[in-house]
Amino acid sequence: MAISRPFLLALLGAVLLAAAAFAFQNARTGAGSDPAPAPKSSQPVAPPAAEVEPAATPLDTLRSALSGKLESAAFEVRLKLSAGADSARVGLSGAFERGAANDVPAIDLHAQMRASGRFLAGGFVAVDEKAYVTSGDDAWQLPTEIWDPVKAPALHPENWVRDAETVGREQLDGVETTHVSASVDMQSMARDLGRSVPDGEGRLDAWVESDGLLRRLSARLGPASSAPGRVDVELNLTAVNEPQTIEAPAEVREGLPGGSLGEFLRGVGGGTDNPHRAARAVKSGRKVVLLFLNPRGTDDLAVSRSLRAVGRRSKALVLTDRVDAVERYGKLVEDLGVSQTPSVVIIDSAGQARLIEGFIDTSSLTQAVADTR
Repeated sequence: MAISRPFLLALLGAVLLAAAAFAFQNARTGAGSDPAPAPKSSQPVAPPAAEVEPAATPLDTLRSALSGKLESAAFEVRLKLSAGADSARVGLSGAFERGAANDVPAIDLHAQMRASGRFLAGGFVAVDEKAYVTSGDDAWQLPTEIWDPVKAPALHPENWVRDAETVGREQLDGVETTHVSASVDMQSMARDLGRSVPDGEGRLDAWVESDGLLRRLSARLGPASSAPGRVDVELNLTAVNEPQTIEAPAEVREGLPGGSLGEFLRGVGGGTDNPHRAARAVKSGRKVVLLFLNPRGTDDLAVSRSLRAVGRRSKALVLTDRVDAVERYGKLVEDLGVSQTPSVVIIDSAGQARLIEGFIDTSSLTQAVADTR
């Protein structure tokens, strides 16, 4: 089955925001982290004995590069997402520049996506603490409920790698680099991203300068079994630590773009139509299952997987939202006292709600929904 345009639009939005979040984290790490000066003393201090610096291991080299030492760079990224006979190719290009400590780095990136004979393009710009999505000559400023989660990620890609080894020394654009290869810890990556992934495996190669700056990276991620589904990524950095020109769009439209891309963006900010969908379903006599979660919680992710199974096995309307959006559901949940995550609310065909707090496995959740009239 061909990849649909709505799916592509949502995927394009996800790629733009994920790339922005990763760039912000990489550019932020190390900002303002110079060591404090040693306290002054009036007494003479004997010079320390000479010490021999231990040689950096391949894993040290790789983790240093991934922890983020870049001040600025231009970049190109190529992604290929394969799922059986279907595939999508995404090209990202742009630049970023880190400002003062704790400032949001400036970034300008453009994405092009091709799949199933379709072509989509969009962009993302962040400058002067504001962010915009772009499509052609049109631009929309992201509201704070979307922008804040993107600009404050807690990503630690240096912890995603294991079992590194040095492949050799190679020249890239006249710069000598160390080529390091390592395995990717998929579960560690999933926990950091706040997303669930099936059991999988990955391999990563990086080319790192002697001062620890990353110049190129390639990775392949996929399921551990022969099941279809694979992601190939290649990143190239140029103009490293050179000034970049990043400017805000000249004209900005109000609101958000229409279609699936706008729907995706609203979903990022908790601005989905879920409360209205739930209310309409209850009014029509349909069961509704709501999961309120913290996207980074381990139990939350496990219950989210269980909820997807419930959606496949029942005729209930299954919806997921962040716990801070609970007030938007009004009378549907107001008497339940939803405050922790994960929390599952099951609403029967008569509009009566039941709350299940904490972890619940797939079979128990499926049975709970089935037992609801």
